[in-house]
Amino acid sequence: MKAGREHRIPLSEPALAILGRLLPLKAGTDGLVFPSNRTRTKLSDMALSMLVRGMNEADEGQTTPWLASDGRPVVVHGFRSTFRDWCEEATSTPVSDSPLSLFLTTYSLTLGNPKPILFFVALLPSILDLNQLTFVDFLTVALVIAIVIAATLAAYAMAASKARSLFASALARRRINRVTGTVLAFAAVVIALR
Repeated sequence: MKAGREHRIPLSEPALAILGRLLPLKAGTDGLVFPSNRTRTKLSDMALSMLVRGMNEADEGQTTPWLASDGRPVVVHGFRSTFRDWCEEATSTPVSDSPLSLFLTTYSLTLGNPKPILFFVALLPSILDLNQLTFVDFLTVALVIAIVIAATLAAYAMAASKARSLFASALARRRINRVTGTVLAFAAVVIALR
């Protein structure tokens, strides 16, 4: 299940053969194929990140051992992107998480969300005389609302894209963590002193 919907992942014949050989080694009845070594529960979301990070460690003066074709170090997110590309090119599996699909899903959820609808309905009487509103005026208002919401979501998406590059380096993430941690600690002190 993913987001409350059935989520199937196609596997190649070699992957199925590996899983078939691993099945007898599976410990317990929890259904986990790759359990955590320490807790015997599911792997944490950081397990693969730590593996790749360890593979990318290099002694000072040496190059990073695992680089992508464009020269950047390999990261876990690249696995997802590679898998998505493979699904799109080699299978008939629909790519439901394409950027356009995600945008349209978010857009339709926003248009169906009662909060923005209530906001615009509360705002309309200050702009329009609702007693004089014709069907054409109604369609115009609906179109303007749809465009405003689309523009807002597009602005969020562009800001997130720019922010992604900000979080790319470990130094930037450390600085952001320190600043936000300091702000939270300050807020905690202010609340405690009240």
